[in-house]
Amino acid sequence: MPLSVKSLAIASAAFFLLSPAPPAHALELLLPSRPADNLDLTLSAINRAHRSLKVNIYQLSSAPIVSALKAKIAEGLSVQILEEGQPVGGLSAGERASRDDLAHAFAQNSARTSFFREMSSHGSEPRRFRFDHAKYVVADDKAVLIGSENYTDTGNPGEATKGNRGWEAIVNDDAFAEQFIDLFAGDSGKGNGDVLDIKARDLGDALHNLFPSFDVPSLNDSNSEAAPTRAVEVASVTQVVSPTTSLEGLTNLLRSAKQSIDLEQMTFAATWDRGASSSPLLDEVLAAARRGVKVRVLLNDERAFGPPRKNAKPTPNVITNQLLNETAAREGLPLESRIANVARMGVTYIHNKGALVDGRRVLISSINWNQNSVTENREAAVVVDGPAAYGYHEALFQQDWSASAPALGE
Repeated sequence: MPLSVKSLAIASAAFFLLSPAPPAHALELLLPSRPADNLDLTLSAINRAHRSLKVNIYQLSSAPIVSALKAKIAEGLSVQILEEGQPVGGLSAGERASRDDLAHAFAQNSARTSFFREMSSHGSEPRRFRFDHAKYVVADDKAVLIGSENYTDTGNPGEATKGNRGWEAIVNDDAFAEQFIDLFAGDSGKGNGDVLDIKARDLGDALHNLFPSFDVPSLNDSNSEAAPTRAVEVASVTQVVSPTTSLEGLTNLLRSAKQSIDLEQMTFAATWDRGASSSPLLDEVLAAARRGVKVRVLLNDERAFGPPRKNAKPTPNVITNQLLNETAAREGLPLESRIANVARMGVTYIHNKGALVDGRRVLISSINWNQNSVTENREAAVVVDGPAAYGYHEALFQQDWSASAPALGE
């Protein structure tokens, strides 16, 4: 039986990355109206829902996002939230307050199919994933917001707030959304013993208005001075998820490169298996450079997380940066790596996990380039094929790359 047009548009990672001819069906991708405006895009994804919302998120503490979700709960939509209950360092005070406030909102007024659930270890039951690190929203079962950023003040900063560098996008396509509906249904199910319902505590009215209400811009307001999104067409979209398809999807993306690869990464570990073997992603980056592909790698400055301890070992990004540049110099490869100058970039740190390939393909992703994220976490990403989406993100990458150029004498 021949594939439908929409089936072609969301073909498997291997087919998509190796097929030279894009499918005929153009898909709509919504991007922030300005490169740093992830909050506007996230709020627009929530605001566009009129029937249902499915939210899978690692960290949730942004007051405007919590307020927008509470509004949809109050409207009677089916709102389903799955949050990581044991993030690195534990839940922050803001995350605990957000959880309590949302639980109270669900208890006050929610649809029969609504729920708020947490993934964590409980008793002797093993977790399916080391962390539920995905970050996506499905609105009305037809639009998917996906990206690298948590729903926090740094991941989705307000107008006057300094935040992270990360990429987000909304994919408008029913067939693509079905993949995330299925993913969410499996991950949020309670049959595996690692997901529990979050219930409101006996808090009376103490948390009823913990977060103030925020005006959420309407996508239908044509008179808005600052529309929260811009639309571009892409030829196809491909879902990539850890731990099932991410290694194949990421390596196929790198192997498909014939001209250029640009990477902007929060974490890029040079080794796996506790240092016993090299990272297969690093191997693919070097293999691409050795076949003549121009490669640029921009890595987060890990000093953004605090000054290094005395006599501390080099951090993963420092090791990878040095290895790439030394190999390029030794073998004469078209490859350069830089540690980001986050101060000149105007961000707190790089939280991105993005890639750009051959003037067409863009990886928008929650997957850090280390073994844990690829093989043990639940992560979610999308590879989009389209020159307009590529041009948008390449301009942002070029700005960050130029800001991170070493000064004379360095």
